[in-house]
Amino acid sequence: AHARALLAEVVVPACVWRAGKVASTLRKGATACLRALLRFRVCSREEVRESLGEGLKPGPLEPALKSCMDDDEAETRFIASQALKELLDVMQGALDLEQLRTWYLELLKRLDDSNDRIRIEAASAFAALMPSFPAGYDPTQYEYLLRNLAVHLDDQNPEVQEGVFPAVHAAARVNPEAFIRIIEDCRSRHRRTTLCDAAIQAARALLPPP
Repeated sequence: AHARALLAEVVVPACVWRAGKVASTLRKGATACLRALLRFRVCSREEVRESLGEGLKPGPLEPALKSCMDDDEAETRFIASQALKELLDVMQGALDLEQLRTWYLELLKRLDDSNDRIRIEAASAFAALMPSFPAGYDPTQYEYLLRNLAVHLDDQNPEVQEGVFPAVHAAARVNPEAFIRIIEDCRSRHRRTTLCDAAIQAARALLPPP
């Protein structure tokens, strides 16, 4: 009961965007508190679900966290990306299709962040999101997210490449045949193909024997 009240009455409201430096500082602190609540499992899955809501009826946590991920302050975006990773771990397998779409689109935006530290954290969160996708997930959306994820395997920063690879690797399970086709096409446009080759090899191991 205390954790539910802390989340609903203190932390989430303080994550909501307000103008001014004081509000920005409070928002950053609240985002760090949210990360801790999730990381140390202070809140149960049911308490998190209650605050997160459902895809078409989001609760207060979803818009607050999305706002923090898009904050002007880089450190807030960084912490929010870490908090989302913890949330996705807590809620693994319990997100509906609309929530999957919401969060993969948010993470794709953060993978284009101007700060590489944030991009690497977003990639880590993406890896935590992928196990929640059902096998055979909508082919059009799957291709869109995979192509926009795989482009970062050819990033100029090797740390970003390595950070994104686990998320790409985790996507193979959803549809191995489509994965191989898409990554092979992406590979043809990349300057560095080592990680694409590794991803394709891993996906081939998921195919049924001929």
